[in-house]
Amino acid sequence: MDSTVGERFCRLVEKVEAVKKNRESNLCSTPGDLLLEYITIVVNNQILKPFTSEKLEMAWEDYTQALKKLRECQNKGEIQDLVNSRNQFRRALLTAIDDFLREVDNLPIGERLESLQDVYSKLTAVRGSVLTENIEDQSFEYFCNWKTQKHQNSRNMRQATDQALCALSDWAANVSKVHANTLPEPTPPYCFSCGICNVQICFRLSICGVSQEQDGQDMKIMSNAFHKVVEHIQKEQQLLCGIREKCEINKKFKQGMVQWQNSTPKINELLYIKKRIKSLRSQLRWKMVEAGCLEEADDLDLPEILKKKEEIAKTRKSLFEEIDNEREEYEKLCDLARGSFPELVPLYPEADINSYLSSEGLLMKSLDRDIFDAEPMKELSGRRPLVYTEFQGQKVVLKGYSVNEESEVRMLEQAVQYHRAQSQKPSIVLPLLSLFFGKSDPLAYIMLPYISNGSLMAVQRISPLAPSETGRVMRGALLGLQSLHAACITHASLNPSNVFVLNREQGIIGDYDFTKTPEQRALDSGMVAGSICLVAPELRQGQPPTPASDMYAIGGIMLWVGGCINTALNFIDIKLQTLLSKLMVYTGRLSVHEALDDAYFFSLEN
Repeated sequence: MDSTVGERFCRLVEKVEAVKKNRESNLCSTPGDLLLEYITIVVNNQILKPFTSEKLEMAWEDYTQALKKLRECQNKGEIQDLVNSRNQFRRALLTAIDDFLREVDNLPIGERLESLQDVYSKLTAVRGSVLTENIEDQSFEYFCNWKTQKHQNSRNMRQATDQALCALSDWAANVSKVHANTLPEPTPPYCFSCGICNVQICFRLSICGVSQEQDGQDMKIMSNAFHKVVEHIQKEQQLLCGIREKCEINKKFKQGMVQWQNSTPKINELLYIKKRIKSLRSQLRWKMVEAGCLEEADDLDLPEILKKKEEIAKTRKSLFEEIDNEREEYEKLCDLARGSFPELVPLYPEADINSYLSSEGLLMKSLDRDIFDAEPMKELSGRRPLVYTEFQGQKVVLKGYSVNEESEVRMLEQAVQYHRAQSQKPSIVLPLLSLFFGKSDPLAYIMLPYISNGSLMAVQRISPLAPSETGRVMRGALLGLQSLHAACITHASLNPSNVFVLNREQGIIGDYDFTKTPEQRALDSGMVAGSICLVAPELRQGQPPTPASDMYAIGGIMLWVGGCINTALNFIDIKLQTLLSKLMVYTGRLSVHEALDDAYFFSLEN
């Protein structure tokens, strides 16, 4: 019996020692410990705003003010002084950029961003998505004080546990020795009872420490600290991304300014191109006169005529190439004028950079009707002259308009406005390739892409659209109209000849008469589709055109395309009928956005 009891107590001692060693070697990390670790990572090694950033911002401000004065200068005699001042501020700016880039190159921005993203991912994985909250600035301080107290409590608990384990171990060992008769002297009975009491007291203390649970206040402290560290991460990420973006902007500026630090760009290349264009135009005209004389001669020399035509084609090609080079050179100079060299416009009036700038590249003064090998489109020239030709390998149409001084200004303004809106959505609004004014006639010409039998009028005359095709085409037309309305443009001339069809699948909005006002366009005789009048009721009562009047015209076109002119309304597709009832009404007409969301168009996608 003594041997058995002693053996069991020895095993108990061994287990207690094993538990103690295991506890010491496996220290568990609580959520609070992990949060403290993340806070340490975020707060330490933090990258602050570069010291040279403020100097750079001041240099940019000085440079911007110098540019502003240069742009606003009206006195050509003062330009050179302002240019010198601008150059001085630019040199100072480039120096500030170099200092800034050197400082940023020494910052571990990439590593820091990766570290912050890693911490953010771990935090959100534990706590879920983060909502913006108003967190106290002292959240970290409260958390650290709270965590320090928790660490102290944990140390006290460990000490109490150690004491309890030691007492248990000693007591068990002594009991084991007594039962094994290995003690040198008998131990008084009261010693064992005291040992039991000490063990019980120690375990009560340790158990009390372990049984303490986090209350609501603790959770609030941790939650506030969590949101605060996330806020710190997001702010620093925003700062670092801003530094990177600023670096890219300043590097690009520096690269563009290296060649212009002490000089102003010249227009020599542009002037050379213009000289070449002038020479090629003269050659082309002379060759065309020679070809005309050969064709009118009594004895036709066909080989010589063909040779002359080949020379004309070659000269025309060279001329168009030079015109394309001129456009590229203008684009470069305009970029410089918009940016760091506004003095280009007043210093070189002969280049007429301002015309190219104001028309956003649409106006091309080097073009003229006479230089094209064009064929008249008699079938479409009832309202205005149209010719078909090629320009730089593309089939195009030249649409001519009679203009006077007033209508010429209006035409340029409206064409540029349309061109700007079309550039935002190039696939749903018919593009304007260029605009030029005749040198030998009072005509203005718009160059457009050639679309063979592409108008809705022509398509319906040759091979009418099926219902599903109609929906897709009209949806494309609405998207184009949406683009114009977003740019505050009322088309006011929507009719089957101004809606084009590509491959019987896509509809695009065509241009309108830029010499006329919207009111004049809206009351034009061409605003009909078959026997359906496309002029909205309010326009017939004298009100000005609006986006709503465009929607009425769209409704009329859809009714005409559907072939329902002489058909009772109840034979139309119910969804189309519902849509038309919302478009062809006097008030409360659908907007473009609302029409595109209608069930009729939605059903086409399903």
